[in-house]
Amino acid sequence: MFLSVTRSALACKGSQVLYEDNFSTLDPDWGEKSSNLSVNNSKLIIQPEVNKGYSVINQGSIFEDMDFCVKITLAKTEDLSGTSQGFLFWA
Repeated sequence: MFLSVTRSALACKGSQVLYEDNFSTLDPDWGEKSSNLSVNNSKLIIQPEVNKGYSVINQGSIFEDMDFCVKITLAKTEDLSGTSQGFLFWA
């Protein structure tokens, strides 16, 4: 999964931006760089091992309520059976 927040995120038209990451580097709030988590070309890359789950929780900000916009690109694969993706809030 590739996670990228770009200018197109402004399409959400929120009244106040509380958090934004351009992923020029891996902010430590996302965790340490690993084979599962990295940044490349201004994208957060989350790559779980085959048939295993993996979650990334940003530890830098706490919000009582929020709306969010995100652009996601799933890498092409031969078999997507049994896979799922999603967002985790208030972890």
